[in-house]
Amino acid sequence: MRVLVRWLLAWGVLSITMLSCDAPPPAPPDWGVSRELARERARRITDLSYDVSLEIPELRSDPIRGVVTAIFNLNPADRPLVLDFRQDPTNVRKVQANGREAAFSAVSGHIIVESNRLQVGQNSVTVEFLAGDGSLNRRDDHLYTLFVPDRASVAVPCFDQPDLKARFRLALEIPDGWEALANGPVLEDQLVEDRRQISFQETRPLSTYQFAFAVGRFQIEERDLGGRTMRLFHRETNREMVERNLDAIFELHSQSLEWLEDYTGIEYPYGKFDFALLPAFQYGGMEHPGAIFYRDRSLWLEQNATLTQTMERANVISHETAHMWFGNLVTMRWFDDVWTKEVYANFMAAKIADPIFPEMDHELRFFLRHYPSAYAVDRTAGANPIRQPLENLIEAGTLYGPIIYQKAPIVMRQLEDLLGKEELRAGLQTYLRRFSYANGSWPELVEILDELTDLDLNSWSQVWVEQAGRPYWEIQGELNTSPIQDLRLSQTDPAGRDLVWSQPIRVGYRKSGERFEESFLFHEASHPMEALNGRETPDYILPNAGSRAYGLFRLDDRSRDYLLAHLPSVGPELERAVALQNLWENMLEGWVAPAQLMGTLAAAIQQEESELLIGQQLSLLEDLFWGFLSEEERDAGVAGWESLLWGRLEAATVESQKSSLFSAYMSLSLTTEALARLKNIWQERREPAGLKLSESDFTNLAQALAIKLNDDRILDLQLDRISNPDRQAQLEFVRPALSPDQMTRDQFFASLADDRNRDREPWVAQGLSFLNHPLRAASAIHYLGPALELLEEIQSTGNIFFPSRWLDATFGGHSSSQALQVVDNFLAANPQYPSHLKAKIQQSTDSLRRKVSLGH
Repeated sequence: MRVLVRWLLAWGVLSITMLSCDAPPPAPPDWGVSRELARERARRITDLSYDVSLEIPELRSDPIRGVVTAIFNLNPADRPLVLDFRQDPTNVRKVQANGREAAFSAVSGHIIVESNRLQVGQNSVTVEFLAGDGSLNRRDDHLYTLFVPDRASVAVPCFDQPDLKARFRLALEIPDGWEALANGPVLEDQLVEDRRQISFQETRPLSTYQFAFAVGRFQIEERDLGGRTMRLFHRETNREMVERNLDAIFELHSQSLEWLEDYTGIEYPYGKFDFALLPAFQYGGMEHPGAIFYRDRSLWLEQNATLTQTMERANVISHETAHMWFGNLVTMRWFDDVWTKEVYANFMAAKIADPIFPEMDHELRFFLRHYPSAYAVDRTAGANPIRQPLENLIEAGTLYGPIIYQKAPIVMRQLEDLLGKEELRAGLQTYLRRFSYANGSWPELVEILDELTDLDLNSWSQVWVEQAGRPYWEIQGELNTSPIQDLRLSQTDPAGRDLVWSQPIRVGYRKSGERFEESFLFHEASHPMEALNGRETPDYILPNAGSRAYGLFRLDDRSRDYLLAHLPSVGPELERAVALQNLWENMLEGWVAPAQLMGTLAAAIQQEESELLIGQQLSLLEDLFWGFLSEEERDAGVAGWESLLWGRLEAATVESQKSSLFSAYMSLSLTTEALARLKNIWQERREPAGLKLSESDFTNLAQALAIKLNDDRILDLQLDRISNPDRQAQLEFVRPALSPDQMTRDQFFASLADDRNRDREPWVAQGLSFLNHPLRAASAIHYLGPALELLEEIQSTGNIFFPSRWLDATFGGHSSSQALQVVDNFLAANPQYPSHLKAKIQQSTDSLRRKVSLGH
């Protein structure tokens, strides 16, 4: 109440002043950073820098004291200045402006400094404060920042918007024995009594979300490659794992840097290059300039890692490295263009990583990596466009998802096909040079690219980038006449907007073992299938055989039945993958029965040799088995599936294939015999069918057995086997969610209402998935409503991917009409629910809705 009174008095005085000038009083700022506030500050503030000093105590429970000084040019200076600090007002201890104590108000997550201490030209505003822990990710013996998209102001006062780039000068006081990593190189490091005082060199201009540091008990590895020194900070205690992975990790970073310097024509912009591998890090990686952070399990690979996992590591490294140019050197002006930095990084990552793995079919991998995930959102009622409107940065985290990370690279590849590789490269080089150390936007890039082509890129962008959803494709005409006459491929807009998604397409056909195809640029409502007209009816038509076309492709009856019966004989591998994805999409629409697709998968898994295709088939098998079969159907068929998977595991000669098959066997096994086999493998620590299992594999096995045997005593022994304290802590955290006791599981879920128990977000998501495992779904229905009620708080206190992961982990194991009713009741009771979060709910529960509609 005192804060509110002070706020009203402050604005009352200001309003009197403003009234004397015949101007309306300024409105109090909203929570977060509105677009209006961001634009107003961007017009007034230039030449910004920060001095940030933090005293970090050894005890996690002790507060972090800080001082930040913002130095900037200001014009005009006749209005209050709004800084962002999303903390309790009592955390603001003192404010000075230009060396004199300044009156201020702390309200709605902002510090408002009165104008009587401000001046046109250079100003300095100093705030003494207690830092917020929410985005500092404090642990008992380390902490790390994670400020994307608007969470720098959760920890320190600042102007928290991407287009106010600043130079940062950081000073940290930390316990002796701890190490420190930040954007800039160390300027000075001295020991005073039992405290290290470390100052870092001034950075190049950074957005606040790119400012970063980590401190704690880390080990440091160092390499010199390509004339550049790189350091790796980590906490891994398994030295054999470290030594096995170090060369690859350093070399992948070095190769990525060299490739990007060549492609962009711009040297690495930030001088120093370090990175940290952090346990329970919320993302695969985060691209802080000079201080990339990774989830440790993304880079520390087990000895039995699959080829896909090895390539994923190369991709995440090249993705985060590409951000040094695309996102950091040039940053989006506002977060409605956050997709641009992600699509450039993903697009470049594929160009960097693909040549490292010449044995891989990269067209196939691109299809499997991007299309299923993009379709999983675009098929839902919550589908969003690539470029989404945003009025307040407080909602910026809701923009992230598969449409940005998976659909956008598909669209970017189509743009490269339309323009040409060298033309796109030239346009991107111009874009990077024009906006270096500043901010750009998608329309500004389109304007640059428009100069390189006669195409109407604005119209193309309006459909692909500004609109949500995917086109619906089907074959029109009579297929049973001989010869075929006037067959056409048509495209319609399911949303009724009369959009046409212009795109290249390659249609494949097969007749009596002969394959033929035709390619064309689809840019109207329908297109004649010239290669078929005048021929006999083929065995099947695969409209997107070339894999690049995008949309829902309804298979004609003849093609559907043939592919269901003969999928293993379809070739090449890319077409088999496309055909299986089409069958899956057709099943979700009700055009293929789940039992039919299960039979097709049984035949495919028995015969397939491609590691990528085995991975695709096993993933869909698990989804079908747990989501689209009734309990009776599972029980009737599980013994056959156990036998098939174990037989393929024993016959496989490639360890990475064995690893994928064992994971699927562990997931599906339900019979007494199979569970006894798995328990014996765990007890004896023996290699199943010649597959070497890691500590993490045995932990996963123990967790699966705890649920399926309804007995968690096995976890006591597994805890004793784990050598790394961070991995021990993870198992201890999720253990209550694995308990056979309902009350213990309920208490675990109830504990998540406290945001302090949600700070290790990957662990929380894992625990939720255990609570809501399909075998326990009936006893977990009562978690669903409270989980939805918590979603807004999850979004405001968590990181960018947490709302989706919270929902996916909660609803992924459910397939009942009762679970769907909880969702429908919640949406009906909250008609004004935030649109971005409503879309997340619709995306995460779309599979549940389809399971119910298909008669589960």
